[in-house]
Amino acid sequence: MPVSNGSDERAGSGRMVVEPKEIQARIERSIPGTKAQVEGADAHFSAVVVSGAFEGKSRVEQHRMIYDLFKHEMENQTIHALALQTRTPSEAARG
Repeated sequence: MPVSNGSDERAGSGRMVVEPKEIQARIERSIPGTKAQVEGADAHFSAVVVSGAFEGKSRVEQHRMIYDLFKHEMENQTIHALALQTRTPSEAARG
């Protein structure tokens, strides 16, 4: 399912536009108890994601959990880049 609202395309690109709030909502909806902050535009985004679901997982496993949510959008370049910072709640509390 595309993240895009379905009506917004970049002029001449043929690519659907994704908004940071849509990425944030999918992350938070897909991994219960997760909080995400997402910034970016033009298919290049960065996200800070805090989740208890990351406990006991390597950083690579944590990132894979997020990237798997956007596999289709990354394959079709709706999302070209998604830089991640993932943290457990205890890591986030330490700063």
